Amino acid sequence: MSLKFTFSFCFSIFKAIAGLAVTYGLNLNVLQAMVIWNICSLENEMISVERILQYMSTPSEPPLVVDENRPDPSWPSHGEVDICNLQVRYTPHMPLVLRGLTCTFPGGKKTGIVGRTGSGKSTLIQTIFRIVEPAAGQIVIDGINISLIGLHNLRSRISIIPQDPTMFEGTVRSNLDPLEEYTDDQIWEALDKCQLGDEVRKKEEKLDSTVTENGENWSMGQRQLVCLGRVLLKRSKVLILDEATASDMFSAGSETSSTTVEWAMSEMLKNPRILEKAQNEVRQVYKNKGTVDETNIHELKYLNSIIKETLRLHPPLPLIPRESRARVEIIGYVIPIKTKVLVNAWAIGRDPKNWTEPEIFCPERFLDNAISYKGTDFEFIPFGSGRRICPGISFALPNIELPLAQLLYHFDWKLGNGMKNEDLDMTEGYGLTIRRKQDLFLVPIHPVNSEINRSSN
Repeated sequence: MSLKFTFSFCFSIFKAIAGLAVTYGLNLNVLQAMVIWNICSLENEMISVERILQYMSTPSEPPLVVDENRPDPSWPSHGEVDICNLQVRYTPHMPLVLRGLTCTFPGGKKTGIVGRTGSGKSTLIQTIFRIVEPAAGQIVIDGINISLIGLHNLRSRISIIPQDPTMFEGTVRSNLDPLEEYTDDQIWEALDKCQLGDEVRKKEEKLDSTVTENGENWSMGQRQLVCLGRVLLKRSKVLILDEATASDMFSAGSETSSTTVEWAMSEMLKNPRILEKAQNEVRQVYKNKGTVDETNIHELKYLNSIIKETLRLHPPLPLIPRESRARVEIIGYVIPIKTKVLVNAWAIGRDPKNWTEPEIFCPERFLDNAISYKGTDFEFIPFGSGRRICPGISFALPNIELPLAQLLYHFDWKLGNGMKNEDLDMTEGYGLTIRRKQDLFLVPIHPVNSEINRSSN
C-alpha cells in the first residue's frame, strides 16, 4: 500500500525539513497508541488489585464439618423440613427478601411452592443449602438445625435438580459419581430408573463415554435425567426441584392442553351425536361417585378416542422441529450434523393415504384401533416420536382427560348467542400452536335444569 502526500505552501521549504516533519508526525501516532495501551494495562492492574482486595474481604463459608455436631449417618431419615420465622437478606445493607417465613414440609410428601417472580422461591433454596445464611430464624430438618452442622454434612444429604441441568466435562461415570462412592451396578440401576440406561448402553464406552463441556453433546432432557440419576444414587430423603423441566414444560403444556380441550369441545358441539355419546359414557362410569377423579379415567374409552381424533385433526404443535446430532446417511443421502427439519404433524394427520375420510371428525376410527400417540405409529405423532418425543406427554394427557370428563359430567352444553351447531366456525388461526381463529363461546346448563326444561316442553 503506497501513501502519497501532497504539500502546498505559499513559501519555499527545504525537502529535508519536510521529510523530517512527516517522520515526526508518523511517530506521534505510534507514541499516542503506546500511551493508550499503557493506560489500559494500568487500568487492568488496578482492577485486579481491587478484585483481590474484594475477595480477601469476602467472609469465608462455614466449616465443611463440625466435629461436635456431626449428624447421624442415616440423617435425614424422614425428610421433614420445619422453617421457623425465617428472615433472609443477601447483604446487611439490603432489604429482607424473606420476611418471617414459617411453614412445615412433611416428610414423604410432595410439596409445591408457588409464587410470582421475585417472591423468594430461589432464595429459600439457597438458604436450605446455606449458600445464603439467614438473618434470623432457623431451618430444621428431621430435628437438626442445619445452621449448626457442617456444610458437607448438609449438602451431601439433600439433593436438588436445578432449573438448568448441569453436566461437567468428563465421563458419564464422573458426572453421576464424582467422588467414586458407588459401584457400577448401582450406577446402572440409577440410570435404568431414570430411563437413561439404554441410551448409555448404546455408546461404545458405556459409563466411560465422553461428556463435553456443559454436556453439549447431550440433549436438554438427557441432562435433566443425569441430574435425576445423581439424586437416585444418593437416595436423598429431601429432594428439591427448582422448576426442573417446568420452565419449558409447564408453559408449553398448559398452552397446548387448553388448546386441545377447546378443539375437543368445538368438535363435539359441532357433532351433537358425539357429544351425547361422550356424556353418557362419563355419567355412566361416575354415576355412583358424584364426581370425576383419576381412578376410573381409564374406563372412558370413547372419550379417549375423542381426544385422539382431536389430536389427529388439531395437533398441539403442527410443525415439530428436529435437529440432527450427528452426521448420518439415510437411503444414500448424507445428512450433515446440525441439519434442521420441520415435521408437519398437521399434514400427516390428514393424509388420505393413512386415513379414511381424513377431514371428518370420527372418534370411532380409534375404538378398535391400536394406533397410539406414543410415537410408535408414524401416521399419528401429535407429541413427536423417538427419543425426542415430548417429555410433557404424561403431564398433558391428564390435563386434557380430566377437564373434559368434568365438563361433560357436570354440565350440558349449548352454543352462545342462539347459534346452531352446524354454524359453528371451525377456522384455525396461525401460530406455534393452532388455536381457534374465533373464540369459542359456550353456555353451561346444569343437567337437572336441563331435564326440567325438557319435561316442561
